[in-house]
Amino acid sequence: MAPSSVGQPGYALAADAALDCGLVTCALGAAPGDVRVWVARAAQALGEVFRLRGTAPGLQSIVVTGQDGDLQAMASSSVDDSLTNSSRGLLGMYTALVAGDRDLAERTASLVDDPPDPPSSGPPSEAGTTAERQLAGALKALLLGQDATAVFRAGGPAGAPPSIGAQGAALRALVSRDRPVFLDALRKLLAAHAEEAGDERNAREPRLLMSLPGLGLSALALALGLLEPDQLPAGDVYLPLEIIRPLHEASDGELPA
Repeated sequence: MAPSSVGQPGYALAADAALDCGLVTCALGAAPGDVRVWVARAAQALGEVFRLRGTAPGLQSIVVTGQDGDLQAMASSSVDDSLTNSSRGLLGMYTALVAGDRDLAERTASLVDDPPDPPSSGPPSEAGTTAERQLAGALKALLLGQDATAVFRAGGPAGAPPSIGAQGAALRALVSRDRPVFLDALRKLLAAHAEEAGDERNAREPRLLMSLPGLGLSALALALGLLEPDQLPAGDVYLPLEIIRPLHEASDGELPA
């Protein structure tokens, strides 16, 4: 199918489907290379979602006007930016890191930025939370070599969820090249993930089969030479290191190419 016929919503759907396939096949014991292919496909589709930002038309709303209850169609906005929220931006950057695609990680990072005003359509969650916006800005800055901005944004707002706070701490440790702090933050991230995945209400949620933030941060730490593979937490069901370990073997202090 030609890219022009897919459109931004189509790429968003393709990314979700590819990522779910990767997560489920990993849980079923698929080979690491097979899982990585699905993650790479998701990362590529997410990159297209951000490349096509501003091309999705805003949705029309129907309102009742006047005493007679006349219906009037009103365009909510010229474009709909809800598909390029911070949550999806984080996902795009993390999946690119897990897939080992340096260029894609940086390209997606350069496009990640919440619109100045909330999106006019889609559920409220599509706008991304303040904590996610801060975290996405921190990861973006780190990938683009803006260390001071990364440290500032990684602080996050007070009361951020444990998972967000742990990711922020890990990013600050990557900037300062602090191995013990990074590993402590990674363990806290995995603990928060395990708690969320253990909730029976999330039993059918594929995204909780592994910690993509944990894998992405681990891949970044390995590529930057902060630690060796055997220094990462071993045996954690939510951190299948075999997916990213081969990528580190070919790197030399930079993001894996």
